[in-house]
Amino acid sequence: MAYSDLIPILDRFLEAAANAGKWRALTPAFRTHAPAVGKVFAAQGAALMKRAGGKAKEGGMLMPGVGLYAPLREALSVKGWETAWDGVAVQTQDELATVVQGLAVAGMEAGTAAIGKQFQVGTAFNLKNPRAVAYLKEHGAEMVANINDTTRDRIRELVMQGAQEGLSYTEVAYSIEKEFKEFGGGDVIDILMDNQKWSRAERVAVTELGNAYEQGNQIVVADLTAGGLVMEKSWLTVGDSLVDDLCRRNQAEGWIPNENAFSSGHMQPLSHPMCRCTCLYRRQPRA
Repeated sequence: MAYSDLIPILDRFLEAAANAGKWRALTPAFRTHAPAVGKVFAAQGAALMKRAGGKAKEGGMLMPGVGLYAPLREALSVKGWETAWDGVAVQTQDELATVVQGLAVAGMEAGTAAIGKQFQVGTAFNLKNPRAVAYLKEHGAEMVANINDTTRDRIRELVMQGAQEGLSYTEVAYSIEKEFKEFGGGDVIDILMDNQKWSRAERVAVTELGNAYEQGNQIVVADLTAGGLVMEKSWLTVGDSLVDDLCRRNQAEGWIPNENAFSSGHMQPLSHPMCRCTCLYRRQPRA
């Protein structure tokens, strides 16, 4: 086999290693931070039950026919539950923001270390970096809002479903409390494991770690660009049947200038929650 024949094989091997390496690097942070997200969901669930006036059975679980939901007993009101949730969202906002920032910092640390090693530059993650500060400020606030909005939507769905099925107020409250318990459940220990059931806390953690990892890459690449290097990037999927069409199209573009957006409009992965893609970087080859 000629040397030229080995180049595509080597490229595919390095690409696969880059994607697996990203998630292996993030696994320790995932094991730490996913339970922290779950604890916030548990605290939110408990606060919501308290605001709803619920009386929990011994063992912590509300059961149909047990407990009186005084503020909501007049009617099975979507607005009433949403108002209760809005109060909980404000009450737990700082706690959730702290957890989201922890995810962002851990992900950026891993991403900065990986890209720094690739280009052999002694760049370490620093919270004083203006790009890191901007990411934490803008993305952190957005993520807290998105998480709480998704929770609000799910509460609305459960209340409306309960009304359609003719459930009692206590039965609806039980279904909402059960949902919050499932938000934080699960025992995933490795991001790379297949055929696993992810809890919502784990999905939030792996998505935010992945986003922050890619941002950490970009922080270093932006510094290299500022130093005079012309950088290129390419979108890399895991290449299996579950890859989103949007991500496939981004990968099909090949190498593009770092300052350009991919066809999806994204500057780098992730393009959607639980996206498994990563970005590759290189100096622009000489003509």
